[in-house]
Amino acid sequence: MKPARTTALILALVLVTTLLGGCGGGDDNNKSSTATQSTSASDGAEDEVKLTLVAENTKFDKTTLEAPTGKDVTLTMENKDSVEHTFSLYQSADSTDPLFAGQKFPGPAILTYQFTAPETPGTYHFRCDIHPNAMNGDFVVK
Repeated sequence: MKPARTTALILALVLVTTLLGGCGGGDDNNKSSTATQSTSASDGAEDEVKLTLVAENTKFDKTTLEAPTGKDVTLTMENKDSVEHTFSLYQSADSTDPLFAGQKFPGPAILTYQFTAPETPGTYHFRCDIHPNAMNGDFVVK
């Protein structure tokens, strides 16, 4: 192979590798599946709020989540337990009609929920509908 052609191929390979490396997401060690449940389309990245929540030992790792009013929320939930969990959002702790009801899924796995934060500022309630007394918290909308 001619030196000029070899150099061009090496440069092309470096460029492609750099471009593909920049397109990858976070490192989840490919240890679990990801699914998406969507209730609204995003108008743009600046309108999206990204939150994470981990379920382990029938507990959430956070008891408070925050989002601006009316923003699209992408909540990535990792279920480290072997039992099913959910994420649902309610007006209050005693509400029975969810503002958003996420699908249940067994672990270990990761599921991404998408929904829109309420338009009215205030403190709402989130919980696992399967374990509502053990797994719950405040969803603060500002």
